[in-house]
Amino acid sequence: MSGLAAVAGAIIGGRIISATDPAAGVIANGLLTIPLAVFVMRVAPLREPHPPREDRGQPMRRILGSLRTNARLRQVVILAVATTLLVVPMISMIVPILNSVDHAPLPSGAGLVLAGIGAGRVVTP
Repeated sequence: MSGLAAVAGAIIGGRIISATDPAAGVIANGLLTIPLAVFVMRVAPLREPHPPREDRGQPMRRILGSLRTNARLRQVVILAVATTLLVVPMISMIVPILNSVDHAPLPSGAGLVLAGIGAGRVVTP
């Protein structure tokens, strides 16, 4: 679901910012955050979280041991590290990249690129 939301939000947000003043996007972001804040303040959690365990052992040693013995966990960690190193910097540099290739209008182009990334998130599973 978050992939579909990323696609729709990126396209709509890029179009709105391209058609209006960029400050409208910032204001819209703030206004759209209000329902989330109201929801968080009004709705109680379904159950109380468990209290943390008292653990006086060597947590880093256990984590590294799990990485050595569990191949699936190792794959997840490699994927997370690769995403952090390769994809996240590209997402934060979309506007400067599009600016350097003289793409116009810049906000809608950035919205389309972000929508493409969101579409990739949809079809990844």
